[in-house]
Amino acid sequence: MFRTATDAEDPLHARAQVHVHAGSANPGVGLPGTKVSLDLPLLWLAILLFLVFLVLEPFRTQVREVAEEYALHGWIVFVSLRFAAIAGSVLAFFHALPQDAPARPRTVPLPDRGHDPLLSLRAFACVLVLAGHGMAINFVPPEMSLRLTQGSWAWLFMGSPWAGVWVFFVLSGYLMGKGFYSGRYTLGRSRVTAFYRNRALRILPMYYGALLLVAVLTTPGIFTAPHAWEVFSLLLFSQHSQAPTAVIGALWSVQTEVAFYAVVPLLFLLLQKCPARFPAPLAALALLAAGGFYRYEVFQLVNGMGPLWIEKIYVPLAGNIDLFVLGMAINWMVPWATRVTKGLRTLETGLLLLAIFYVLGAWVFTQGSYGPNGPDFLPWAWLAGPTVTAVVTTAVILLMESHVARRQEPTRLARKFVRGTQLAGVLTYAIYVWHEPIFARQGTLYKGGDTVWPSLAAFSVALGLTLLVAYLSYRLIEAPFEQQKVSTPPEALP
Repeated sequence: MFRTATDAEDPLHARAQVHVHAGSANPGVGLPGTKVSLDLPLLWLAILLFLVFLVLEPFRTQVREVAEEYALHGWIVFVSLRFAAIAGSVLAFFHALPQDAPARPRTVPLPDRGHDPLLSLRAFACVLVLAGHGMAINFVPPEMSLRLTQGSWAWLFMGSPWAGVWVFFVLSGYLMGKGFYSGRYTLGRSRVTAFYRNRALRILPMYYGALLLVAVLTTPGIFTAPHAWEVFSLLLFSQHSQAPTAVIGALWSVQTEVAFYAVVPLLFLLLQKCPARFPAPLAALALLAAGGFYRYEVFQLVNGMGPLWIEKIYVPLAGNIDLFVLGMAINWMVPWATRVTKGLRTLETGLLLLAIFYVLGAWVFTQGSYGPNGPDFLPWAWLAGPTVTAVVTTAVILLMESHVARRQEPTRLARKFVRGTQLAGVLTYAIYVWHEPIFARQGTLYKGGDTVWPSLAAFSVALGLTLLVAYLSYRLIEAPFEQQKVSTPPEALP
């Protein structure tokens, strides 16, 4: 049987969720963070190296050009510096921590098995990516621009893949933060090691396995000496959009996720240290505003969309860090949201908000891609997209977690929807990894047609193959490694 969201994404934080600290009469009320003895010089070194990493990524072209002036391989130099900065930050922070830190578990929402709304949110984000990459890229209906002017309904099948990735980033931030906020992980070396081990077991087997298989079947030339630098960069989670041999281009977001995972403990410490007058949620919202300002300034600098936008905003962690941190800060907002939404059907409201967001996002995406004013319209959609998506996703997570915290009985339709999307939510990582090569292969066989139906048929076949491969790889690769994750230690229990 497949597992719940807590099992699939973080199979052990569910155990921390059931803990109610003695003296806490109100489920969902967070307890003050545990004081941790830190080596301050190493902590500041970790922060400095992380800032170097953030600055380095958007300037990869400049780094490569300088390296090549000295007859060095520019991309290898950039990848090495990138890895050294993030690895140095992780090592410095790790050694700044004490060996062990006592856990002070907070009460956090615990979904029932088979009824986890966050799995439905993961499935929703995956649908956005699949619909966008499918119907808007590989299986585009003929004369799509003309169809938009004629009122065709085909645009409803073209969700925004960008929004899907941004939803994943916010949700990932929430789930990673939840592991530390709930007390499953602590800011001690032993439990931080467990966090990294669990993340590696979750990400590495599927990532390396898919890359190896797809490369062997489609681009075996990458294993030759002239392309060794590409293999080197892929092994270190550095995707290169200008690489001559593209293996699975969609995995660029995995490099961004992995960079975030590397600094989750550091970011959680910084959020936990926020003063009472400037708490974690307020700090995260300020960072979101700063992120929007940064994206606007870069937008002006690079004159809209294009390769420079992708290089400096879309891919680097610097252009997405505000989404991840906002997701982490949601953990501090859940108790408040649970109180203020009393009397509201929070699950149904969250699902309705997702439906509205999908329709609006699909309209914006298709108008920007195929509409008559697309070249002028699309850059501004890209500019506002991350911030708008982050706000909507935050609201949906708060609504869904409030529903779980209050054990609210859902309507029959909402219950069926959540139960019906659980398996898709579990498979999202595998689906994301495999969908691009399968879609690309099926896209070469798509011959088009006079109506939308051939496009939908070709998309349906590709989607079916993707789901089949994703399920098999989950059973054969993901699930066995998930079972090797480190359990919450008995001493962490109250």
